[in-house]
Amino acid sequence: MSRGKSKQNERDVTGPGETVRLGLVQRALAPVDAASTVVFRIVFGAVMLWEAMYHIRGNLVQERFLQPAMLFKYYGFEWVRVLRGEWEWVMPLLPWAVGAVSVFVMFGFLYRLSVFLLFVLWTYMFLLDQAVYINHFYLMSMVAGLMVFIPANRCYSMDARFFPGRAGETVPAWCVWIIRFLMGIVYFYAGIAKMNADWLGGHALMLILMDKTPIAAMHEPSSVLFFSWAGMLFDTLAMPALLWKRTRLAFFVFACSFHLFNWIFLFDIGSFPALAMGATSMFLSPSWPRMVVRGVRGLFSRGSKRDVPTPASGKRSAVVVRPYQWVGLGLLSVFALVQIALPLRSYLLYPSDPDWSCEGHRFSWRMMLNSRHVPMDQVAFRIVDPETGKSTPAGLYQIANGLQGWQMRVMLVQSDMLVQFGQYCDRKMRAAGYEREMYVRIPMSLNGRQPQLFMSDTVDITKLERSLWPYDWLMPMPTEAPPEMEQLRANYRPGT
Repeated sequence: MSRGKSKQNERDVTGPGETVRLGLVQRALAPVDAASTVVFRIVFGAVMLWEAMYHIRGNLVQERFLQPAMLFKYYGFEWVRVLRGEWEWVMPLLPWAVGAVSVFVMFGFLYRLSVFLLFVLWTYMFLLDQAVYINHFYLMSMVAGLMVFIPANRCYSMDARFFPGRAGETVPAWCVWIIRFLMGIVYFYAGIAKMNADWLGGHALMLILMDKTPIAAMHEPSSVLFFSWAGMLFDTLAMPALLWKRTRLAFFVFACSFHLFNWIFLFDIGSFPALAMGATSMFLSPSWPRMVVRGVRGLFSRGSKRDVPTPASGKRSAVVVRPYQWVGLGLLSVFALVQIALPLRSYLLYPSDPDWSCEGHRFSWRMMLNSRHVPMDQVAFRIVDPETGKSTPAGLYQIANGLQGWQMRVMLVQSDMLVQFGQYCDRKMRAAGYEREMYVRIPMSLNGRQPQLFMSDTVDITKLERSLWPYDWLMPMPTEAPPEMEQLRANYRPGT
């Protein structure tokens, strides 16, 4: 009787009249080797441990979250705040906690709880201040959230040793495909974002390389053009090349070489290359770690009959979908649609070029695409008494004296952060017992062009409201082309 009831609560996807949708569900739930998922778990835990140690060594919690007079909030997450008062002592311990649970994730110890805590702690730190937004910090948050639902502790983990009843050699295929999808989205949109004249003409990358690497050969126009086009082609072709079996292994080796080259010679981009290589390895066969071990054993034990068994996978004939699995796959589909849609807003929703306005820049995988420079000594504020009309000039450091220098540099080229700063100044003035209008003149240079006004200097920034829609007070992007690369190199001054 109980067996009959359970069948009523389950949906067999192998009956007659199955649709394409049910076929996809069957494939998503089919068992595949857990080996590649285990390797990714270890790599991800190691990357997060690395980031935790970086935050600890640099005392970054103090610098980024406790010292500034204000923090810039993501739209809709204004409620995420720094712990103050009697709980402020917890803040410096956050990276230590991230490091501890990252070690647990690496070894698969109390895995579900550990990766959930990693997701909560890291996402909390990520949401505290959008001035420190980095694409791979966002990627780490999403990966940690996904790993909560991926049973990456079924084998080669302390959980599998201590709780053998939960052990296994396979995971559902969706566990592999969701990481492939996420990394494919990163590559694809990064490639699309590079399809513009400033990038392909080498102007943007010339200034970035001049700022990031001292290697003179990398500053040659021919080298810059090569790396500009190579970067665009690499990102754009990554997903199809990794999905096609004939090119998969060769492109994976090339991808690892590409990330290592960037890491060592070009850019200080933290742990992203390690995370990217780990995620890209998920495009290989789920059994690739066992194949590597088998090959290494074969080199050192010729004639031995010992082998590394590969669990049976891909048997889809008996897959049965339970209600909670339908819900889970539905949520994964929503997640995938959001990841496809979010980057599109920078092309469809905002009329201005995001390289200039930064509207739609975040969550869109627009990575190291341009060089925006604001001469700080030329930023001019004007404070106006609305009753008398008296205007008082003020400098940036006088108005923003509670902000850190790195916050100022980011704020001046981010429209929604300027809105928040205007509201912050308005609150400060009202708390002091007076009301003023505030206007600002911000000259900005994009990829070596002559500085032009970033926003209208006739708009009172204390009256601006945050919105997800385009801001009409931003000035249009300059239409003239940037200087030639030789001129950019000749005019470059370190720190500008």
